[in-house]
Amino acid sequence: MTTEAEFYTRFDDYFQKIISEVPVFATQLGDHRYDHLLGNYDDATLQRQLGEMKDELADLQSMDTSGFGVEASIDHTLAVQALKHFIRSAEYQREEYRDPDSYLGLVLGGVFLLIMKDFAPLEERLKSALGRMQEVPRVLSEGKENIVPAETPELWAELALANTRMGIGIFAGLLPSLAAQAPEIEQQLNSAAQRAAAAVQDYAAWLENEVIPNAAGDFPVGREYFETLLRENHMVDWDADWLLEKGHQLYDSTLAEMETLAKQIDPSRSAKDLVEAIKDDHPTAEGLLDAYREAMESARQFVIQRELVTIPENESLRIIETPAFWRNQIPYAAYMQPGILEEQQEGIFVVTPVDSEAPPDQQEEKLRGHPT
Repeated sequence: MTTEAEFYTRFDDYFQKIISEVPVFATQLGDHRYDHLLGNYDDATLQRQLGEMKDELADLQSMDTSGFGVEASIDHTLAVQALKHFIRSAEYQREEYRDPDSYLGLVLGGVFLLIMKDFAPLEERLKSALGRMQEVPRVLSEGKENIVPAETPELWAELALANTRMGIGIFAGLLPSLAAQAPEIEQQLNSAAQRAAAAVQDYAAWLENEVIPNAAGDFPVGREYFETLLRENHMVDWDADWLLEKGHQLYDSTLAEMETLAKQIDPSRSAKDLVEAIKDDHPTAEGLLDAYREAMESARQFVIQRELVTIPENESLRIIETPAFWRNQIPYAAYMQPGILEEQQEGIFVVTPVDSEAPPDQQEEKLRGHPT
C-alpha cells in the first residue's frame, strides 16, 4: 500500500521537473527560479516529455491508495486526471504541431509577464527578460520546424499572424524604452530586443507566405472527443445532447426571468430594450481605465463593509491596458489571477482600449460594451 507521504513526494518530484522544463508556466505560478529561460520545444524534447508523462501516469495509477484520507484521495484523482488531459492534448489536439500561436504566446507572453508582474525590482526582472529574449529566435525556429500547415486551421494561422504584428512592439518598443533602467545590461537588452523583433518579423513572413496558403486543418474536436473531455476533464456523466438541451433550458428560463424583471421596471419595454438603454451610459475612451478602477474599488469596499469575505492582507488588484498581442482574443476585458506561489497576491485586470483609428460608429459600439 502506498503511503500518502510517498505519493506526495513522488508527484512533487515530477512536478518540479515539469516546471523546470516549462519556465513560463513556472513564472505564471509564481516560481521565479526559471524566469530567464523559455524552455526547449524541439520535436525530440516534446516526444520525450510525452513518454515521461505516460510513465508518470502509469506509476500513479499503479498506487494502492486504499489507505488514503479524503484530501489525499482527491489530490491523487486530480493528478491522474491532469496527466491524462495533458497526454490527450499532446496526442489528439497536437497544438505544438497545429497552432503557430502557441510559440508566439510563449515568447511574447513569457517576456511580458516579467514586465507586467511586479514581483521584484524592475532591474532584476529585466535581467530575466534578457535571458528569455536571447532564446526567442531559437524557440520560434523550433515552432517553424514543428508546425504542419496541412494540419493547421487557417483561422489559427491568421490569428497568429495578427498577433505577431501587434506583439512585435514588446521587442521593438517596450523593452528598449525600459533598457535604461538596467544600465549594466542596457546594451545587451537593446541588442537582444532587436534580434527578438527580427525573429518575430521572420515568423510573420513565414506564416503569411508558407503556412496560411497551405493551412488545411480543422479545429472542431467532434462529439466523441468532446464527450471524453466532459467525462475526463470535468468528471461529469453528461453527454453532448444532454448538455445542449440543458443549455437551451437555462437560456429560456433566464430570458423569461429577465422579461419578468423588465416588466417590473418598465411595463412598456422589453428586457432587450432596457439592456440597450443601459449601454448608452458608458465611459469615454480616455476615461475607460479610470472607470474600471473606480468600479473595482467600489466593489471592494462593498465586500469589506458588509463583511462578505475576508480579504487577505497581501491581496491587491492592478488595472492596465490589454497588451497589443492579446487584443484579438480579449475584445473587452479579462482577469489574470496571481500565481499561487507569489508572496504578494496581486491580480491584474486588463482592459482593451478603444481603437482610436476605428470609424466613430465602431468606437461607440465598443464603448457601449462597457456600460457603467
